[in-house]
Amino acid sequence: MVHRCVFVFVTERGHSCDRAGCSSTSNKKWRLTAHKRRHGERPYICPYMECQIQGAGWNFLDKLELRAHSERNIHDWDYVMKFNTPELLQYASSLKPA
Repeated sequence: MVHRCVFVFVTERGHSCDRAGCSSTSNKKWRLTAHKRRHGERPYICPYMECQIQGAGWNFLDKLELRAHSERNIHDWDYVMKFNTPELLQYASSLKPA
């Protein structure tokens, strides 16, 4: 018995990037959010002072990158996540990158 996989491609993309000169589109809102972060938004922050002093500070595109940074630098994950609440992330998303 042979099973065939059938792939259905969505031709209409419901979400598009509003950045000037970018034509990226996606049928999933979360994918577009992740794409927009590549343009400069980095809402997840490391609250440790030694990380913020170095250069422009350690800000990350997503929680996985922040988690990897925290493990490499032996940071307390619970403490880090207190500074990355949904309210703060919503506020960071509302700010336009310069």
